Amino acid sequence: MADITVTAANVHPHDGATIKVVTAATTCTAGQLVYKDTTDSNKYRPVDAGVAASAVIAGIAMSNSSDAQSMVIATGGEIDPGGTVAVGVWYTASSNAGGIAPSADNTATNYPSMFGYGVGADKILITITNATIAKA
Repeated sequence: MADITVTAANVHPHDGATIKVVTAATTCTAGQLVYKDTTDSNKYRPVDAGVAASAVIAGIAMSNSSDAQSMVIATGGEIDPGGTVAVGVWYTASSNAGGIAPSADNTATNYPSMFGYGVGADKILITITNATIAKA
């Protein structure tokens, strides 16, 4: 399997999803997993599972944004990630910046932070669990 192929225009929260407004530190696209960069005024950047400091998922971008712009993110509940997912598959942060990958795709040295699992062909239930150690 590969990362979810995201169409940003199709990314949206479902009823009951937990959303919040944050500030982007760089260009972010709807459908990218993001983390809070505590070294940059707590602004948000795309997650990279290959780097410990940026493998801590805070949520998923629900809107596009540029540096210093407001961005809506979802942190809980069900969302449409903008692409096809498999029911019952766990999804994690990818080593491709902001990407969402099936957990089976995690490679050695990645920090396999869990994002959620597929509950429909276009629906993920967010259940964030961040990894503190790299996969052996």
